[in-house]
Amino acid sequence: MEALLIRQRYKVTQVMRAGENYAALEAVDILDSDQKAFILNVYEGELIKPYLDIYSKLRHCPEYKELFTSDDSLVAVFEQHGGKGIDDVFYKGADIPWEKRLDCAQWLFHKAMTLADQPPELGCAGFLSENLRVQPDTDSFGINFAVHPERGYNKREMLFLLADQIKKVLMESWDSPLEQRAFVRALARGEYTSAVELYSHWLRLRPVLQREYEHIYRKNPISRKLYLLMLNLSSPLVKGREDLEGVSGIDQI
Repeated sequence: MEALLIRQRYKVTQVMRAGENYAALEAVDILDSDQKAFILNVYEGELIKPYLDIYSKLRHCPEYKELFTSDDSLVAVFEQHGGKGIDDVFYKGADIPWEKRLDCAQWLFHKAMTLADQPPELGCAGFLSENLRVQPDTDSFGINFAVHPERGYNKREMLFLLADQIKKVLMESWDSPLEQRAFVRALARGEYTSAVELYSHWLRLRPVLQREYEHIYRKNPISRKLYLLMLNLSSPLVKGREDLEGVSGIDQI
């Protein structure tokens, strides 16, 4: 079977998604010596006009390569990232150091800031689980922008999708700081209304979390378990009451 070649340059290697008037394709650039991989978003029919307008508003997106028409279709090309899917790395019970979790959360919040000024269709696609790829041996992600049509995408929805990913990275557990647990719950409830507000809060919170984690893991194993046991038994947050603003850990044992 002859391989599909788009614009005499992109050789299609896999169909990622196909639907009415839309397809997401994996392809390699045969004109590039490194055979780099890309994602081609192909829009047809009634989707061409609205997505032409959407991509015309795209600014400063490093993954974006080009936009063109081909055989009565609109094609938006983005760089493709390898790595593992976020759900294959940040799953319940995954043994991931707290330092890496904070660094990965930092990356996600920073990316939310950069996507906040982009069309919401792009921002929302960026935080879909299927599009977030954890980069090997780093504390960052890559985004595969398979931007499929979806009704209801807006800047508010982007924050809710971000919250879903942050809950995986900053997972609530018995040994996580209370400040972290309160923050994740507030984020899930939609208490932050803009990426700027959220990022500003995170920048203040991160050093607090780092100090608390260092405080926890500075202890020897027995003292650490006693400290965490007392923390969890005494906290209204853990007991299921309302989240407390500015909640903090108990004194050192």
